[in-house]
Amino acid sequence: MAMLDMCNALSFTPSASLSASAVKAVKRSEEEGPLIFTGAEALTEVANTDGDWDWALVGPDPAELPLSGGGSGGVEEIREAMGKHAHSFGLLRLEFFQRSVKQTRFIFIHASDDHAGKFSVRERGQAGMMKGRMAKIIGTFAPISAEVRFACEEDATMEYLLERLRTMLPVDTELFTMENFKKAQEQYNMKDKSSHNSRSQSRSSFISSTTRGKVRHWEILQVPRARLATADPDLPPDAVNGEPSGGTMRRKAKILKVGDVVEVYSVKQQKWVLDGEVRAVTKEFLVEDGFKIRAGSMKVVFANATRFKWVAPQNITEHIRPSPRVKPPPLKLGTMDLQVSSEEGTEWTTFHVEANRGFFQWWESEELARKGMRATGTAYLLGLQLFQEAAVLKLRSSATQGATYTFTAESEEEAQEWVTALWEHAGFCEEIKDFQEAKDAGTNVREELLALLGGRRGGA
Repeated sequence: MAMLDMCNALSFTPSASLSASAVKAVKRSEEEGPLIFTGAEALTEVANTDGDWDWALVGPDPAELPLSGGGSGGVEEIREAMGKHAHSFGLLRLEFFQRSVKQTRFIFIHASDDHAGKFSVRERGQAGMMKGRMAKIIGTFAPISAEVRFACEEDATMEYLLERLRTMLPVDTELFTMENFKKAQEQYNMKDKSSHNSRSQSRSSFISSTTRGKVRHWEILQVPRARLATADPDLPPDAVNGEPSGGTMRRKAKILKVGDVVEVYSVKQQKWVLDGEVRAVTKEFLVEDGFKIRAGSMKVVFANATRFKWVAPQNITEHIRPSPRVKPPPLKLGTMDLQVSSEEGTEWTTFHVEANRGFFQWWESEELARKGMRATGTAYLLGLQLFQEAAVLKLRSSATQGATYTFTAESEEEAQEWVTALWEHAGFCEEIKDFQEAKDAGTNVREELLALLGGRRGGA
């Protein structure tokens, strides 16, 4: 199903309509390439010599062929998908250019991470026993030239692969060189892209601007803590426990709302912290966290939500200032079941899940999230591709490097709510990308972005 058709099929109500940035993310997804979310579709795409994908991995289940991941990034991109099963199996399409002739080879990949300790000895043994059946099934999609085993992520390099191929296929030793491989890449880049579909051309441009280069911008972003995690107070704040030091006269301050992004002055650190967020605005006197809070005070969390402070109304202008950062969409959290590998093949395991500041994360339990523990899995949603069928969601993004995740919600209605939230957060990632590019270009980010956001959000 085409991405736009899929979104139309979700029957968004006016109250859940997508923002402009989310629509941009949807359109980006349409341009990236084929919407592939089954193992059979992925292997078929790789077997097509003109296919956008050049690799695909599936789990050790010859009947279901559960998709671990796939893409057009070649052997190095396989690493991210290797750890989803005790053993994964797949297909890799390689192209070489020798003596003015392009030659294609299909490689059967057997991948695992034997040193990660993620799976039991029994799980590894049972999955490994599926190799023969998996090779037979995958061989029906394309003629296999050789089998290569990746026993750890470090093996998944072009250098290692070529060395193995030269050993196993000595008759083609002169073919399997990095020079011939790079020549084939150059020939592809020089081809008239009009002979391919327009999505392929747009996707190549997108990959060039977001996933190549020295640092991808999401790699320097701070992954948010679980929204349920408790923050620590930043010293007894001015807003609490008796008369504030600044007196009772209120100064005129910018009206801020819950969810607004701000910069906050930390008394403990004696500096401005740039990642603040307004979590509460009191309308009356209250007692919270053991403190007596004055009416009109604001609670701000910062330092990746590990700290918080209450700021009295008369001190807001000195302690809180607007931030040029993009305001994230509303948080969504709940529970969903994730398809995982087990001794029996694949099964569904319940996780606490959160969409927060452009990240989709999951924890084994709500308790672990509340304790601020690191998430079991994280996907930054730039370049999101998403498919819904009833209550089942399948997704990947540029940051998952080809790895695909399958979740199921409690109901189809809940799944649709998650689809809306995920597209909104993917749109937020688009705005972050624009922000970073403007910053890298040396523009006056604060003034320009504040003006831009004012226009986008109606001054909110």
